[in-house]
Amino acid sequence: MFEGGQETGPGGSETFFKSVTRLEEIQPGGTAPNYWIFVPADPIGDAADLESFPLVIFAPSYALNNPDYYEAWIDHLVKRGSVVLFADFQQGANFDDAAYQISLQNDVRSGLETLEREDIPIDLTRVA
Repeated sequence: MFEGGQETGPGGSETFFKSVTRLEEIQPGGTAPNYWIFVPADPIGDAADLESFPLVIFAPSYALNNPDYYEAWIDHLVKRGSVVLFADFQQGANFDDAAYQISLQNDVRSGLETLEREDIPIDLTRVA
């Protein structure tokens, strides 16, 4: 066991991928990404045999909508074998809860289309 926690299991330090690939999607006419996708890269051992990845939809805290704030957490999730879709649903929503919900839904739909277009296999029965 390493200092501060366990090596394997939920929350453990064990990884199945060496690195993370980051994709950004900026809508036409936009100036900042609507969402980012983080994908496992450089598999270790049997991880190369995975046919699909679970998907984590990451909806950040209010005003902390840059994935760099969450880099260690995102890297942990992705290096353990999940794809992370980080949605900037607050962009242009003007403090309106209904607009936030619509924006989040649109970002997730667009992100799923990007995953399909980029041929990144997602297991839609394993979404968090």
